[in-house]
Amino acid sequence: DVVNWFQSPAAKGSAHLVGSGTITNGESLDGRTEVAAGIAITNLRVGGGEVRLDGAAGTSPTTVEVGGGGYLRTLRGIAGGGSMTLFGGGRVVVDCDTDTIPTLNMYGGRLEIVQCGTITTANIYDGDASRIGIGRPITFTTINIWPTVRNASKFLHHPLLTFSTTNWRLDSGEFVPSN
Repeated sequence: DVVNWFQSPAAKGSAHLVGSGTITNGESLDGRTEVAAGIAITNLRVGGGEVRLDGAAGTSPTTVEVGGGGYLRTLRGIAGGGSMTLFGGGRVVVDCDTDTIPTLNMYGGRLEIVQCGTITTANIYDGDASRIGIGRPITFTTINIWPTVRNASKFLHHPLLTFSTTNWRLDSGEFVPSN
């Protein structure tokens, strides 16, 4: 079964998506939405409220955007070639065992990584890097950090993080590799 569009309640309330099937586009405005492992969401936008993607065995979304007062707790990674984008005011907790996140874009907000596999490319555009919580060792293949990021050095020296390639972006727009 395929649902092309699902939107959570605009008022406080809750939705529990159970069974199996695919939701092409899902959006949370307010309230609480729980998505069981049998439900695949291709594109997920969390602009408000709380969304929980349960079950590491569930199909991972391709695109995730979290901003405003939105809160996402995911037990799944991001599907190959996909991306997770976090905007100011949003909060994401990633607890997806060894699943990979191909692209992570952060424009502020709060990111907590309890556990996950490799993060292939991380673009930290803005915000406070000290607000990125780390629970277990994680490898970043490439991390690009813009000059507007606060506490970047503290984050890059976190004892649980490994970076294959680290690039600092200059105000001119060019990247300078630091390793």
